[in-house]
Amino acid sequence: MYVMRLDANGTLDLTIPDLEEEVLQLGDAYVRHEESLEASQRLIFPSMEDMKLALEATRGASGSASQGEIQRSGSAEDFRQTLEQAREKGNLAIQRLKGKYAENLANLEGWGLQTKRNSRGAVTVQKPKGDRQWVKFLEAYVAKERGLAPEQRITDPVLEELEQISEEASRQLKSRDHGFKQRIIGNSTLSEAALELRGLLQLAAHALMVTRYKGQVAQELRSWSFQVTSRAGSSPTKAAGTPATGTEAAGTPAAGTPAAGTPAAGT
Repeated sequence: MYVMRLDANGTLDLTIPDLEEEVLQLGDAYVRHEESLEASQRLIFPSMEDMKLALEATRGASGSASQGEIQRSGSAEDFRQTLEQAREKGNLAIQRLKGKYAENLANLEGWGLQTKRNSRGAVTVQKPKGDRQWVKFLEAYVAKERGLAPEQRITDPVLEELEQISEEASRQLKSRDHGFKQRIIGNSTLSEAALELRGLLQLAAHALMVTRYKGQVAQELRSWSFQVTSRAGSSPTKAAGTPATGTEAAGTPAAGTPAAGTPAAGT
């Protein structure tokens, strides 16, 4: 969060948010207020054209990032449900393969399964572990079974059923990955666009303070939706407009000075 303090002895702070969505909201509110003013009352720099371009770029990037997340989350849920069926049918297919080729389990590598031979020479079959391994296994299994004569195929589960599950899982995984990449790219673009918009909003706040409020943070800046808060440590009297520390208030004696009508020490 950027805290603006042009007036070292002032009592107010102006802050510009860091979060992209908050920067977008501030930019939107700033533009609306500027457009509500007469042309002669608007800031010349930064120009309204530059501010609008930055605002639209940020809004577009935000929409792209959001759309990517919607696609990713939707595809991820579809993929999860399909994968549940894939594991159920796939485990049954593996069981059938192990029974059919029990004498030489290493052959199961042709169906996309990994095998391992232990120190005693026995072969063990390793099931797919992650989501992507299950998708690869299904693709390899379907391709292998399709290449066999009908009488040589596993009949339970039915090949056509596993083929449909495999196609759905592959499509949904690609859609999930695409949504994830779109979200990453959108977030990166959003970060860059929001940074530019934020810089323009900082320039606008500086320009307003210098040209209209004598270089001070003023409550009137809230009209542009800037966040104006009391500075930490400022006293109520200072906030009310009393001169800053170092200047004595009228009628109050400075430290070490006797009050009016009181004789000085030694008199």
